[in-house]
Amino acid sequence: FKLLTTTADWLPCYVRNEQDESKMVYRENEDDYPDLKWLIASTGNYSIQCDVEKLTISITRKGGETYSAIYMIGDATPGGWSWDNVTALVQDAEDINHFSYSGPLFAGEIKFPTEIVHDWSGQFLLAPVPNCAPTAEGTYVVGNSPDNKWVIPTAGEWKIDIYADKQTICFQPL
Repeated sequence: FKLLTTTADWLPCYVRNEQDESKMVYRENEDDYPDLKWLIASTGNYSIQCDVEKLTISITRKGGETYSAIYMIGDATPGGWSWDNVTALVQDAEDINHFSYSGPLFAGEIKFPTEIVHDWSGQFLLAPVPNCAPTAEGTYVVGNSPDNKWVIPTAGEWKIDIYADKQTICFQPL
């Protein structure tokens, strides 16, 4: 990526310094400097801080994973254990790391696939321990095994908030 100063054109912009990736170069026209860009090697959550006066940039990978979707499956969910009836959590338009669900849950088990894979081999957000009780300030692990699930104790209306950048999950009965 490079940093643009306007949405109307590619120039002027800030590009990567050839000798030091923590430095920026202000580029006003095509002949000023090579059009060098910063490279993000792996998908994730990042913090990018720039100082246009000092021409410095700091790129720091934050914790957590980035997901395009999170679903819920299990006998506690409206769709049960059916891959064809998984329930998608709603991704917040302003915070792409926040996914939520408000609605009915049944007494039973629940886990959260990050993709629809009918053979169960995909990635899940799993409970940190077997038969985990849902809490207002919980955490999860990402993987496929061990297949730990949360156990919803009573049927009713629930709110679930997942924050992928903090790797937290919050269950609240409504």
